[in-house]
Amino acid sequence: MKLFKINPKAKSLEQGSVLSIGNFDGVHRGHQALLKSLLQKSTQLGLASVVVIFEPHPKELFLGHQAPKRIYNLREKIIQLKRLGVDYVFCIDFTPSFAKTHPEQFIQNTLVQELHARFILVGHDFHFGKDRLGNQHLLQKMGQAHGFEVGIFDMFELEGQRISSTGVRDLLKKQDVRNISFCLGRHYSIIGRVIYGQKLARLWGIPTANIAVNPLKLTLSGVFCVNIKICGQEQDYQGVANIGYRPTVDGKKLFLEVHLFDFSGSLYGQFIEVSFLNKLRNEQKFANIEELRKQIEEDIVCAKHYFSQTN
Repeated sequence: MKLFKINPKAKSLEQGSVLSIGNFDGVHRGHQALLKSLLQKSTQLGLASVVVIFEPHPKELFLGHQAPKRIYNLREKIIQLKRLGVDYVFCIDFTPSFAKTHPEQFIQNTLVQELHARFILVGHDFHFGKDRLGNQHLLQKMGQAHGFEVGIFDMFELEGQRISSTGVRDLLKKQDVRNISFCLGRHYSIIGRVIYGQKLARLWGIPTANIAVNPLKLTLSGVFCVNIKICGQEQDYQGVANIGYRPTVDGKKLFLEVHLFDFSGSLYGQFIEVSFLNKLRNEQKFANIEELRKQIEEDIVCAKHYFSQTN
């Protein structure tokens, strides 16, 4: 998969493309069903598949701190799109000037001239362009003039439950790990680069990998049994993780701390993916560091018991 953040120049797109447009936050099972249809059309027509996304999320530009927090950051979203088999991701810089683009201009300049669209698949409630004036009807009208077809993807339900990014955010707020996994079709995960921490746990013989988490990102909180994948490697590791503000240590920044079982070596600077399988407890503040150390040891015992049962 190739990522474009400026005008696409890929020769394969000159033959035409099939594309979808949206935010795709979470890349949940509704998104996956839409993209499965897109990829089928790509195969049928023998054309490259393109997903058009925006950065930052438009609501972050318009609403600022009042905007809903993200499920995934940009890197995580792109990785999930790649795993689904999308050929290209075109990431548009959503600036105040771009937000004023008239929908007809966006269709003409971006979808037709830059991406050579032959088929466009969008959700049933899709709106775009200045003041959200663009919709499926405008796409269909301009498609007749510019030679592209428009497909409309209906609201997606699974087992009677509507799958949406808003729904996943609500489940994250409720810490409902089981239903988050149901909506995503996989365990919720965080991908990030391992940074240097205070090395307190290492002094106790319990080394941890530390990832700083963007406060704009909506996450789980507490202590979890996790699965860890080191990006670029095949082997997975089991472990225990705490995500939160570490109130016993400093309580100022949001961190993900992960202890990998049966692992030796350095992870500094590497990207890892941490998947959350089961919640053990909420994050809490202890009277002193020694109480924290004892609780971490108990968490490790509980996590290993969980894995022994699930295995």
